[in-house]
Amino acid sequence: MGEVTITVNGRPYRMACEDGQEGHLVKLGESLADRVADLARQLGQVGDAQLLVMAALIQADEVFEAAAAGGAPDPSGLAAERDALAAEVARLQAESAAGADLAAERDAFAAEVERLKTAADAAGAGLAAERDALAAEVERLKAVADAATAEKGRQAAAVEADVAAERDALLGELQALKADHETLQRARAAQAAAEASAAEAIDALSGRVARLAAALQTH
Repeated sequence: MGEVTITVNGRPYRMACEDGQEGHLVKLGESLADRVADLARQLGQVGDAQLLVMAALIQADEVFEAAAAGGAPDPSGLAAERDALAAEVARLQAESAAGADLAAERDAFAAEVERLKTAADAAGAGLAAERDALAAEVERLKAVADAATAEKGRQAAAVEADVAAERDALLGELQALKADHETLQRARAAQAAAEASAAEAIDALSGRVARLAAALQTH
């Protein structure tokens, strides 16, 4: 099967045909397009389906008049083309009805877009003012936060200095206590040594006293 594209009233239509009939179908399409263009110039753009129906009726009327003038019946080929054209016209009418609905929906959508745009423009000034106010508040809060951070840093440094000083003082006291403990240990060791010496001296003196008493008893 062959296939050609026919443009009628600015719209392309893909049409199937038997192989070898493409050129003939293109000529028919051009003839129909010219007739539709003439009707559009006379009547205006009343819709693709309406223009195609009118063109098909005019062309069919011319075919029947020519057949009647020649005294010959309608040829089967022309009848087949007429039937195919009528079917295409019916399809285009259905498309035109759907297109009208789509156009109405498109217009309603465009109107809603315009309404929303107008509302957005009206609200834009208020939103801009609110945005600026929020930006100013953010800057103020940022400045407050920076000041609080700086103050916190100063307080932390002061606390750290106090802790360091207290730690150093405690370390000094600990060192002093350690030195006192060592001094006490040395004093206790010296006292123990003195006590041992005194005990030895007492023991020696006791021995001498005992010997002296024994000597006195002998005499």
